[in-house]
Amino acid sequence: MLADIGATLVAISHQMDGLADFQAKYFSGPVFLDEAKTFYKALGNRMAAAADLKLPEVKAAGKAAYKALKGADPTYELSSEGQGALLGGSLVLARHSGDAIFVHREKHFGDVADPKVLLEACRKARL
Repeated sequence: MLADIGATLVAISHQMDGLADFQAKYFSGPVFLDEAKTFYKALGNRMAAAADLKLPEVKAAGKAAYKALKGADPTYELSSEGQGALLGGSLVLARHSGDAIFVHREKHFGDVADPKVLLEACRKARL
């Protein structure tokens, strides 16, 4: 769907831990390394709080993600490597100017951007 509108989905990671496995198994697009955490800082430098893990929506999202990952790969194991408490988000940049068309800052684990809103922002970014 993104390719149909000329958009490219990329991932940005601040660490190498688990990155090769992530790219090999779960993400086929380009992955950029941002060791300085510039992207993370632009999204607010937020880390998940311990209380976040008790939120019903976080528990539900975590269980659903684990079930999906385990279903796709029965050998999948949770990892405690790296800095898993950092929260990220989504950013859509205009093709020609580089201006931010859309920004979503994750408030807690599982807080993802609305796919319809994100897709519409990608359409606008092409202009």
